Amino acid sequence: MGGRLVVDFLIDTGLKPNDKIKSQVTIPDWIKENDSYLRSCIRGLIDTDGCVYEMLPHWPGLFQLNFENRNITLLRDTREALIKLGYHPSKICGKRTINGTKFYISRKEEIKRFYKEIGSSNDRNIKQFNKVLNS
Repeated sequence: MGGRLVVDFLIDTGLKPNDKIKSQVTIPDWIKENDSYLRSCIRGLIDTDGCVYEMLPHWPGLFQLNFENRNITLLRDTREALIKLGYHPSKICGKRTINGTKFYISRKEEIKRFYKEIGSSNDRNIKQFNKVLNS
């Protein structure tokens, strides 16, 4: 019974059930309108569908924060949310779909700021963010 109430609550807040790609799930307006909620939402999205990595072996010391998702609506909304928060993500690119599947943040100072302002709960990403901070 309690599980159904949680699902109903989430649907009432604007989230869609089922497959996020088929449903073209997006960031609800009530989250977009509050920067604190938006940062938390972005943290969750990057923790699940993003990564931070050093561009080895060709460019040691250079890092990228990547977000990849086949839901073009969510991909666009996440990119726009980062722009709203003052970041400079790349254009959406990638060859897996006609519209692209990913974007990057490549400015080291912005990756550092991302970690300080938005953070991560993903151990793999935290480890990589620490490499960026110490480089």
